[in-house]
Amino acid sequence: MKTLLFNGCSYTAGDKIVWEEFLKSYKIDKDSPHAYNAYVEYRKQFNLPIICAKELGLPHIDLAMDGNSNYNIAIDTINHILSLPIDIRNNLHVCIGWTEPSRQLKWSNENNQFVTLNIKMLETNIQKECHMYIKEAMVNVHDNDHHLNYIANVMLLENFLIANNITYTFWRAMGMPKLVFDESFNKKLNITEQISNNSNWICFNNNPLYITGHSWLNTFDRRQDFISTSNQHPNINTIIKFSKIFSKKIIEQQIVN
Repeated sequence: MKTLLFNGCSYTAGDKIVWEEFLKSYKIDKDSPHAYNAYVEYRKQFNLPIICAKELGLPHIDLAMDGNSNYNIAIDTINHILSLPIDIRNNLHVCIGWTEPSRQLKWSNENNQFVTLNIKMLETNIQKECHMYIKEAMVNVHDNDHHLNYIANVMLLENFLIANNITYTFWRAMGMPKLVFDESFNKKLNITEQISNNSNWICFNNNPLYITGHSWLNTFDRRQDFISTSNQHPNINTIIKFSKIFSKKIIEQQIVN
């Protein structure tokens, strides 16, 4: 029996899918410094990884985190796999919801560690010391820079998995509707199915290269698929619908009988 290992951003982790239920169940102050950490564990009973695992009747590992970048997704997945005993490692199926390509992983002197950055941080005081970097490296750059980072991270993880004989399923969870590469980009890196194997991707449109196709977000009905009008993350019903697509793909890949 395979163990499903999930990683991704808030679209995989769950964001606030059961936040109100959590507050009621635990009678906890939403502003408590311990509320978020407790909630992160609580929502793992309801989020995408467990719904997909239950649909297939398989055990799972959940590494997904809110705000994750593609850099972090690739690196943390590799590090976690390497930390596992060989017998467990050989029986994994890795499931990745790739996130918004513009997100970055950067060293923070203030935090003495790598931190994940996104453009919305410019509207807050979060990672204030990195705001200039966000402006220059994430806002004032060409889309090709973000495309290359995304492609490089997919290739990093995918080739690690292939080298270690680990099966996998990828999908674009977030990001622009469809990545379009201009002639200049293709002179540097020609994106074909040899870059990433279509058969290991869930595709949400009929784009010939699934690595550059529509993201899951692009399929949403804004009237009913989000947690709320102010929280544009998939609700539980949307995740359940995805689990049917996911299960069909896993069976198609012959991961389970």
